Amino acid sequence: MLAEICEELVPLAGQSKVEFDLQVDDKYCLWANEEELWRVFFNLLNNAVKYNRTLGLVRVSATENRSAGIQVAISDTGIGMAPDEIDMIFEPYKRLDADMAVRLREGKGLGLAIVGELIRKMGGAIRIESQIGSGSRFVIEFPAWRTSERR
Repeated sequence: MLAEICEELVPLAGQSKVEFDLQVDDKYCLWANEEELWRVFFNLLNNAVKYNRTLGLVRVSATENRSAGIQVAISDTGIGMAPDEIDMIFEPYKRLDADMAVRLREGKGLGLAIVGELIRKMGGAIRIESQIGSGSRFVIEFPAWRTSERR
């Protein structure tokens, strides 16, 4: 699914010459509502492209986590966020658009609020590491009961 979403975002990424680096261990399967999972990953990857810099990189990894669940990490080389902004981004209608370039991007500020709610609904958790000017890293942890090994 992650590769399919990246492929769908290639035209948008191409506008700013943003590239994808997928490091996905397809040994494991995640059991969740496919439409909701798609929405989570599409929103995070779309944002990683939209808020990236020209000639930027979006790195996607999916591996087993310490508790035998799955960890998906999506990182970018974009504009980043200040620590005090990170807590606000999961609030509905909240956009971090102090920068004029950000204000010009489409969006209502609902995407990450929906992402946070869907991840919690799936029994997962999300954390963000970010620094202004260096990009952001979104790490989603899914519990072991949501995963199985492919046969």
